[in-house]
Amino acid sequence: MWQRAERGRVLLEAMELFEGHRDDPNLPVSLPLPTHETYWRVLRMYGNKFLSGMKNKKRNAPEMCHDIVIRMVNSGRLELQPTSVHWNQVLSAYANSVDEQRPIQAASLLYELDSKGLTDASSFSHALRSCSTTAGRRQIATPNFIKVAIPLAHRIWTGLQKSKTIDLQSYHFTHMLRVFRNVPVENKRDEGVEQVFRQAIEEQRVNIHVLNEFLEVASPHLKLTLLGQTNVQCFKDPEILIRKLPKEWLEQVGENGKSPLDW
Repeated sequence: MWQRAERGRVLLEAMELFEGHRDDPNLPVSLPLPTHETYWRVLRMYGNKFLSGMKNKKRNAPEMCHDIVIRMVNSGRLELQPTSVHWNQVLSAYANSVDEQRPIQAASLLYELDSKGLTDASSFSHALRSCSTTAGRRQIATPNFIKVAIPLAHRIWTGLQKSKTIDLQSYHFTHMLRVFRNVPVENKRDEGVEQVFRQAIEEQRVNIHVLNEFLEVASPHLKLTLLGQTNVQCFKDPEILIRKLPKEWLEQVGENGKSPLDW
């Protein structure tokens, strides 16, 4: 994965060398100039979850992503100025990294971008992801990480709820519920989980991912409280349980035709 990303970066830098000749008249061939999509494809490779988890000072994926986007900014060309799509890859790289400071790094960038109108629903999603841990990415919830991540996640969530331009999506609820995995005290964990899940119900944003995360993080008592005694046998199988939930809880089928029952 690193070799693939590095090859992309080298090709991008070679293309950037032709920028100085963009306006030269009577060129015999078209110049291989970078475009928005060129930068995005390279950024996407560095933001990949299979690559960003590697901890190596010489292979700092978030830093590399940030440097690439700054080159877009410094190009001085209007057609190469980065959008939220490009900055989101930097946020994604932070979310996938193993750096204990990633919640602060991601949140700081999120607030900076938000002040410039360069955020969208995915921006907040990546910032919330930076506040949780997944074993598949070799991320560890150390005491120092938990101390920083949980308050920041609440702040990001509050900002998302107050946003006048971004609607809450099911994946926001999934990522916020995952943050509570790192809350050590059960009653405190349940308090936050219940609040978020009830809001997902009110917003009709429950899908199989939201339900699965709720089942992972909620206590047995909270599951019984919100899902009812009749569904106890289904608590270990979200694919069965979601079909027993009230339809008015569930996310509506989107434009892509994906059902809330599907992974």
